[in-house]
Amino acid sequence: MMPHLLACTVFGLAASAAALALRAQRAAWRHAILLAALLRFALPTEWLTRAGAAMAPVVRIARPVSEDLGWLLTGSRLTSAGGVMPSRANLQWWCWIAGIMVVLAASACRSFVRIPAVRMPDALEMEVFQRAGGAGVELRIVAAGLAPGAWGWWKPRVILPDGLSATLTVAELEAVLLHELAHVRRRDNLIAAVARAVVAVFWFHPLVWWLDRRMLAERETACDEMVLVLGTRAEDYIAGIWKVCRMSFEGAAGYAGVTGSNLANRMEHIMTMNLSRRGSKIARGLLCALIMCVALVPMAGGYLRAQQTPPQEKPRQADDPASVRELMEQVESLVNQGQTDRAIETLQLESAKNPSRMDLKLALGNTAVRTGRYDLAIATFHGVLAGLDKDSPKTGDLYLRLGETYRRKGDADAALANLRRATEVMPDNPVAMTTLALVLESAGKTTDAIREYRAILERTADNGPALNNLAYLLSQNGGDLDEALALAQRAHDVLPQSEEVTDTLGWIYLKKNLPDQAIAAFNQAVQSKPASASFRYHLGMALAQKGDTFAAAQQLKAALERNPSPEDAEKIRRLLERIGH
Repeated sequence: MMPHLLACTVFGLAASAAALALRAQRAAWRHAILLAALLRFALPTEWLTRAGAAMAPVVRIARPVSEDLGWLLTGSRLTSAGGVMPSRANLQWWCWIAGIMVVLAASACRSFVRIPAVRMPDALEMEVFQRAGGAGVELRIVAAGLAPGAWGWWKPRVILPDGLSATLTVAELEAVLLHELAHVRRRDNLIAAVARAVVAVFWFHPLVWWLDRRMLAERETACDEMVLVLGTRAEDYIAGIWKVCRMSFEGAAGYAGVTGSNLANRMEHIMTMNLSRRGSKIARGLLCALIMCVALVPMAGGYLRAQQTPPQEKPRQADDPASVRELMEQVESLVNQGQTDRAIETLQLESAKNPSRMDLKLALGNTAVRTGRYDLAIATFHGVLAGLDKDSPKTGDLYLRLGETYRRKGDADAALANLRRATEVMPDNPVAMTTLALVLESAGKTTDAIREYRAILERTADNGPALNNLAYLLSQNGGDLDEALALAQRAHDVLPQSEEVTDTLGWIYLKKNLPDQAIAAFNQAVQSKPASASFRYHLGMALAQKGDTFAAAQQLKAALERNPSPEDAEKIRRLLERIGH
């Protein structure tokens, strides 16, 4: 990973120098160059090197190196059953993960904030918005304390604070709206979200933070240039910005807005901008050259290294634990890189050399399941099963693996047969029993699934998944809603952070016509997982049950924007029609 970081740093510095050299050109070109430099961090150098090596007539046989970001601070990870990471590397790994979580949480606090509409746009606002090119974009009038902006990532909408249109002249209002629509057309919020994801992963690298900040400034300047190119007078535009600033001190964070990023420099740029300059061939040439360097330099290195004489590999000893760990690390690396055929082939060769090694066969079967080679996994597990005592715990484990493999393959009958055999050999194994109940539930055998969940709870009364699933099945199939509620509340006590358990609890409250409790539960689920279409759909149902049709419609429309299943999408549309939206 260190070569990758070095290559990205060099490219980022070159791109920054190129952007500085183009400071007299359009901001959109500088923004594109800086974005390319930031995205370079997300493109593993090893992928490009391997692509170059694949073009060579003689491919170097080398031990694969994972470009997994886990290598960033820990070095190689041992993935076999006996592999243990060093304690210091483990601490570094968790520090890196914690840093990612902190950056993402900070971004989420700014981005996932609800900004409800306070009223519909009036005729003048809609007329100016349409004249500014807002066809197909939603205009939302929000609370007066906010700043105008383009809100949202995938389907951005323009928000306008209440009372602003009365403060601005028509020309000033149109200039402000043109700026926000420029952000929408450029997909600035989506690009900013992608950039922030890269910053979160590489939070320890100061260059990514600097690139992100420079991109913010260039985005605003690019939108300013688009506004003036469309014929807006600089005086009207600056007057509009100053009046907006008087209404909102800095604006709400988390969206692109007219008051953002280095206001004094922007004002000076707006007043001195030269709109008659020609398109920059130099900027296009520099951008193309930088992008070509991204791909060609690592590919050339891989091509040249592939010409080297293949080294003689030391034979791997079957009884050497370090060699076995090295083998499993190599297989994991291949799977992470998408080279699943080579991973399977490597394990097959080693298993053929050591036919008595059950751990190699199990590793082959598990890898085949992970990569979707279900028939190979089934054949491998059956081969291991044939050499075991039929009543040993290892036999039960093999039946469990076979049942899970058949379940993933879609063969419910075979899955049930093997899972039942697993529970016979391991009657107290909660994993085998829970998997059997899940397959029965998915196969539509509700009565049998309920019986299995009750059997699980007789052995382990605090099994959260069993409590939750049993509660849901009872609520869906005419069961005792009071019992279902008690089970769901116990599941929530066991798994208080599970959004699915909270959703089940809200669903039962909905069934019992307790909309206030249902709304509270669904709100908690939505706040924990705002991208879930089903959670928002259920919240919309609860709000509709309470009679709050406006809030219900907002949640239902938000659910439709989050790609629900076709069945749920149809139900959402029918509910919207029923409540008059």
